[in-house]
Amino acid sequence: MQNKGKNTNKKYQKKIIDKKTQTNTKRVELQKPVSAKIIAFILLFISVLTYFVYSPSLKNDFTNWDDNSYVEENPVIKNLDKAALNEMFFSEDKNVLYHMGNYHPLSMLSLSIDHALEMKYPDFFKQKGMKLRGERQKEYREFDPYIYHLHNVLLHILNSLLVFAFVFLLLGQMENKKRIFTASLASLLFALTSIHVESVTWISERKDVLYAFYFLISINLYLIYLQKKNFIFYLLSLFAFVLSLLSKGQAVSLAVSLVAIDLFFARTDYKKLILEKIPFFALSLVFGLIAIKAQAVGEAIHDIGDYPIYYRILFAAYGLTMYFFKLLIPSNLAAVYPYPYPEVPVYFWFFLIPLALYIWTFIYFYKKEKIIAFALAYFVINVFLVLQLLPVGSAIMADRYAYVSSVGFALLLAYLLVELGFRSKNMYYLSILIVFGYSIFLSQRTFAQTKIWVNSNSLWEHTLSISPYAVVAWNNWGSAIDKIANEEKNSQRKVELKTSAIEKFNKAVEIKKDYAHAFYNRGTSRKDIGLEVQDPNFFQLAVTDFTTAIEIKSDFPEAYQNRAISKENLGKFEEALSDFDNAIRLKPNAPDLYSGRGVVMGKLGKLNQAIENFTKSIEINPKYHEGYSNRGFAYYLKGNVQQAMSDYNKALEIAPDNPDALFNRGVAFAFLKQFENALADYNKVELLKPSLSMLYINRGIVLVNLGKKDMACNDFAKAKNMGIGLADNYINAYCK
Repeated sequence: MQNKGKNTNKKYQKKIIDKKTQTNTKRVELQKPVSAKIIAFILLFISVLTYFVYSPSLKNDFTNWDDNSYVEENPVIKNLDKAALNEMFFSEDKNVLYHMGNYHPLSMLSLSIDHALEMKYPDFFKQKGMKLRGERQKEYREFDPYIYHLHNVLLHILNSLLVFAFVFLLLGQMENKKRIFTASLASLLFALTSIHVESVTWISERKDVLYAFYFLISINLYLIYLQKKNFIFYLLSLFAFVLSLLSKGQAVSLAVSLVAIDLFFARTDYKKLILEKIPFFALSLVFGLIAIKAQAVGEAIHDIGDYPIYYRILFAAYGLTMYFFKLLIPSNLAAVYPYPYPEVPVYFWFFLIPLALYIWTFIYFYKKEKIIAFALAYFVINVFLVLQLLPVGSAIMADRYAYVSSVGFALLLAYLLVELGFRSKNMYYLSILIVFGYSIFLSQRTFAQTKIWVNSNSLWEHTLSISPYAVVAWNNWGSAIDKIANEEKNSQRKVELKTSAIEKFNKAVEIKKDYAHAFYNRGTSRKDIGLEVQDPNFFQLAVTDFTTAIEIKSDFPEAYQNRAISKENLGKFEEALSDFDNAIRLKPNAPDLYSGRGVVMGKLGKLNQAIENFTKSIEINPKYHEGYSNRGFAYYLKGNVQQAMSDYNKALEIAPDNPDALFNRGVAFAFLKQFENALADYNKVELLKPSLSMLYINRGIVLVNLGKKDMACNDFAKAKNMGIGLADNYINAYCK
């Protein structure tokens, strides 16, 4: 019995050994070395897939969310020369130096390079963009969004490859195949995750993908320095860090990220560690102070003093949880996530639970599995400054803030999936299935999300469907509709669009009663309706809105300017002059302010002073066509028709489709009895500005002089239908 038992045990032990051998053999099969060609193929695949997923953004237009300020209306990027570079890096004008509340000269330089390229190779970049947009392309513009979108997408692809390098270098002690799989999967997840659409597809967020590019280069060079012990790589890492800081202030977190790397590698030469980090932390401190100053100049640091510190901790817990969740499952992504309105819901307290779980997980794995602990730490380090403990911006969180921090998330998820796959052959196939399915899911969501950014209307409508209390979205949506209205030639349709824009502004000021820009924008729409229908009630409403905006924000030159225009149309010329004076005091180098003040002086009969103001506007900007047009009209009123014609011609040389200059020149041609020339100018005005009612009176008179009474009578009838009472006199004189 004992012998049989012993034999049985031996057979049983042999079976166990055979199973172990078989399992080990399978694991060895799974651990075959990966060739350089396969790595190259993986990286090429990730690059091509990322380009495809983000390809819809190449068809997108500019949005009215800062793209106009960064590109279309930004004079600094128009000239890639020494003077422009000086403005980007060292401008004495704080609003230029700290553009939109940021000091990011390299980002501005990259946009300037884009503009230089599209101007040098318009047949490629401009025509390519127009072709991609197809029927949505209305006109050939100086700035075409295609090259700016393309640049962002290419930077994101490069960043994805740098994530591969980062993880590969970080996991140098890991078995080669695991290491490559983890690095590849982390790179793929970073490339495809939908929360990055805002950073990549939004042109104004060039600073995000650019600072991340230098950030990742710096951290990779630091890892090479640790491996090779070559000081040159340390210096290169420090230099790349400076470039990252010059792209966006958020790069200051790199210094702490390097400390996390030191802890991951259990470095113990503390004196050397401290000396290594002093330059990084010194730069972080300097650029951190610059960033705070820039945010203050741009009024991006908001006072949320109504919220006590414990609420800010809740906001941080909410942000950390939602960033992690939206990285994992990208649902309900929006351009703006407003603070809770009208009060903080009770359920916000429950976000302390995932925060506590996050901290516990980090502590638990710190000694057991340092890769997991490092990934969690890296994520928090690079998102901490934007968790709204210090209120920056007007939103509780933003997708773009997770761009660099998401590397930690990608590393964590990639590591867990690869570890799962190496447990057994079945787990290997399961992990492949998960990666394949999840990649398709992310690709589909990201592809769809890029289309939401196709234009301002689409962006804000989508944002408000998710965040109905996002006041910025209401204001920007109204502005987008108002811009469409400005391009509308049909008067009735224009008024309808302006009215729709006002409804959006109403919603914004209803939610935020001290929203100066929303009051200003509503006032502008009301003023424009007043100009269109010649109703003084709209001008009065506009004055009220501009006054409210000025009461909220006293240094608001645009509000003074438009209140002046509204008062001018109410016949309150002296008050209008006072407003123009205030606007010029706040913005002394704006040619349109001098031109506007000159118009009011002209209406007061002060023609010499008017001409002085128009001349000043031209001195500030020799290509300011409205200055020439208005000065020409002032000279005409003084009887100097030849000088008037010279100014009109100069205005039209600069802007051939300026309807006001064409109309004024037509008047001058008619005075000189050059009726054919006058008719040609008036015909162009009708194409450009058919709502100009006096056009039809003036053209009718010219047609009478040309012996075309039937056509003249049609014009007089049009003028009458548009409410010009004077038309009856001409109808009675020539059409009966």
